[in-house]
Amino acid sequence: MTSQDISSTVQGSLEGSIYSCISLEKLSGGTANYVFRGVLAKPLEEDGSKTVVIKHTPPYVAAHPDFKLTATRCVSHQLTPFYLCGGILSELLHEVVFSILCIQDISSRSMILTWLISF
Repeated sequence: MTSQDISSTVQGSLEGSIYSCISLEKLSGGTANYVFRGVLAKPLEEDGSKTVVIKHTPPYVAAHPDFKLTATRCVSHQLTPFYLCGGILSELLHEVVFSILCIQDISSRSMILTWLISF
């Protein structure tokens, strides 16, 4: 699968949900998974977020597709909260069929971003 195919699959799997995106931007890093920033078709009602971070876990290592790795590793994220800077980074959606995880996008939270960059 090409990067565009994966992006289309991820975007298509979120269609019709509150996390439906009008575009995806592939983020750097993520050797085992594909990580995107999605621009939401409609801001989230609960907090007005306009973007989310989307993690897709394929049945192989994203950076090395010939290296097979079970996609069930995505399930462990459902059981473990994301901790960051003494707070919890909320898991917004865990979609098992396509191994997709949507989490809060903290890129616009300059205080946390400044703290992370300082290291």
